[in-house]
Amino acid sequence: MKYGAFFHAHVTLLIFMKLRKNLLKTLSLAWPIALTQLGAVLMGTIDTVMVGKLGPQPLASMAMSNTLWYFNLVLVFGVISATSPMISAAYGAEKYEKIAPLASHGLRLALILSFFTIFAFSLSIPIFQLFQQNEDLIDMGRSYLFYFSFGVPAHYAFFSLRIFAASVSDTRPALSFMILGLLTNILFNYLFIYGRFGFPAMGIAGSGVATSVVGWVMFLGMLLHVSTNEKYKRYRIIKEVFKIDFKLIKKIVGVGLPIGAANFCEVSFFMFATLLIGTMGTVDLAAHQIALNLASTTFMIASGVAQATSIQIGQARGRNKYDEILGHAANGYALVFFFMLVVTAMFLTIPGTLISIYTSDASIIEVAIPLLMIASGFQILDGFQVVGIASSKGLQDTRVPFLNTVVAFWMFGMPASFVFSHFMEMGSRGVWWGLIAGLGVAALLHAHRFYKVLYRDFAPRTTSIKS
Repeated sequence: MKYGAFFHAHVTLLIFMKLRKNLLKTLSLAWPIALTQLGAVLMGTIDTVMVGKLGPQPLASMAMSNTLWYFNLVLVFGVISATSPMISAAYGAEKYEKIAPLASHGLRLALILSFFTIFAFSLSIPIFQLFQQNEDLIDMGRSYLFYFSFGVPAHYAFFSLRIFAASVSDTRPALSFMILGLLTNILFNYLFIYGRFGFPAMGIAGSGVATSVVGWVMFLGMLLHVSTNEKYKRYRIIKEVFKIDFKLIKKIVGVGLPIGAANFCEVSFFMFATLLIGTMGTVDLAAHQIALNLASTTFMIASGVAQATSIQIGQARGRNKYDEILGHAANGYALVFFFMLVVTAMFLTIPGTLISIYTSDASIIEVAIPLLMIASGFQILDGFQVVGIASSKGLQDTRVPFLNTVVAFWMFGMPASFVFSHFMEMGSRGVWWGLIAGLGVAALLHAHRFYKVLYRDFAPRTTSIKS
């Protein structure tokens, strides 16, 4: 018994140490990704603040124009991000010769897809007219998107190289170049929006110029890193850039298109909520925007953990390690649970303090506090759903998770938001209860799908993964 107790204690200690080590690995991979994403959010905030000084019309025009950018971004980023689980698997299997074609084709796809976005920008006038937007706002937005379009290829190429680097467990350079991008954004916004030091005062169009410059600065910096750093010499990504493999492109698009479509479903779900609340009055909409901004900011951390989890699962997949895949998924769920638990506590205990960062208007604060209290109910669910779908992505399983997203957000979340807000007369709070419904269903469906595929295709009934 004495030796049995000693053995049990020793094994427990080893398991705890291994879990702690793996959690630290996930954290070291996740925190630069999360901060890079927060940097992108901060860049949008900086644009909002600096354009906002010009008055309400330029600010409204930029907000309207950016909706066209965001819808393109989520679709394209989804397609490009398909290279992540493929590169991760090759890296985990130490099949380094497979990485260069994947990375170079991801870069090539990014450049090709950028022209579709530029084409969409060129159609901004008829698109916004279709939605009966103000003509003055449309005209200002056209000039903003015109200058922005010169930087779209660079932004997409930066995303591609950032995904490549993260997939081989190198996440810090992207954060460094995002910080450089933030500083560049402030400088060029100052020069071109307001016309300082002899530069033309271009107003909202100047923000488009700055955004383009930022894209090229971040892309060229990242390109220099992957071209000169000793770690990347084995991948020969630049040498591979002129070799086209249409079968590989088809495979990347086949995995990535459902990811982009799933991203689109989620964004449209939250936009639907915004449109619903927009019919309830200015105060409700302002309160909604504040609560949503707070929830979106905390989501960036969960998303960073989810991306790190996906990369680690992809690498474990390449090594044919079922237990590692299981462990990385558990780590991802555990990390987002504890982080979102802290956020939930903050939303429940100091909602007024958090909301007062955005506004001192008592009527808005009064409406926003209940929304933030409801938001506390879906923080953990939101974290779980993003880890669930990212874990499936790590297994290169994307089509069914996309369908699950449609079911959760469009078939449950949207109807629930409408019914709660209108038929049950709960107003903006009803819309947010609908968000909980959608995110809860998504969390359950994504977890079920991941563990089903994991057990079906990767469980150790055999010694290797199905091809």
